[in-house]
Amino acid sequence: MRAPLKLSNGDIETTLTTAEGVTTTYLDHSSPDGSFTSTITGCGAGCATQYSRSADGLTVQKTHPDGTVLDFQYDYDPQYKTKYIKDMTVTTPAGLSMTAQAARSYTDTDSNGDPDQIQKTVTVNGGPPRL
Repeated sequence: MRAPLKLSNGDIETTLTTAEGVTTTYLDHSSPDGSFTSTITGCGAGCATQYSRSADGLTVQKTHPDGTVLDFQYDYDPQYKTKYIKDMTVTTPAGLSMTAQAARSYTDTDSNGDPDQIQKTVTVNGGPPRL
């Protein structure tokens, strides 16, 4: 890995090279509002992946060189306060899409103040929930 290079506009360029000689470059930009974008190259001439994250960190979009777009919406786990993917959509260049939604809930079944039942539900393409 080459040391990250700070460009005159404030962007950061980081280049990684594997033992096999494959090089990937990240051109990262952090905005004053807290949002973040990155252009990731390394798959050939004119080939780049675009990554963006909202200021609150709860919305992410990644566009692959072939035009496939991944959209992620995060939420915070109500019990453990960690982020998890709440909604995900994958859209292909042909316009096909797949969506998945996740939910978490905690129940205190014995009324001792601690949740002892955790339910995680995933719904894919609007189908019936899967536990």
